Amino acid sequence: METTHATRKGTHKEHVFLLEELHQLERDVVGLQCYSEVLAEKAAPQELEQISRHLSEWLPQHFRREEETLFAKAARISPELEDFCRLMRDEHAELLVRLSRLGDAIDALQREESVNDTIYHVKKEAKEFTLRLRDHVALEEEEFRGFL
Repeated sequence: METTHATRKGTHKEHVFLLEELHQLERDVVGLQCYSEVLAEKAAPQELEQISRHLSEWLPQHFRREEETLFAKAARISPELEDFCRLMRDEHAELLVRLSRLGDAIDALQREESVNDTIYHVKKEAKEFTLRLRDHVALEEEEFRGFL
């Protein structure tokens, strides 16, 4: 049980870190503005690119750790938890696709392609990604709180 508790505690710490990263991403996206096809703040795309790159490196590792440790143990407890873990794995795959789309939109912004349209696209992708990931983290936290 100690290993399971330690696994859960580690996952929770990573979720707290992830939520902080999402908050920073949202702040950076809010700062994106454009006037007559010129970015108002030249540093904004670089900041977004940094956090996107960091999430692209870190998030797959986090998901892999969850799946190999927490989910593997939880799935053996009950058929309901096994189904939940399967759903969370599916969401992991979907979230990585969303993160990739966000990265592509940020790359287009870095190239300053149709700035107004690109800013809109970055904001849309960031909003969808952060909402889905926040919901995902909250669901995992709630489901695993009860037995670990």
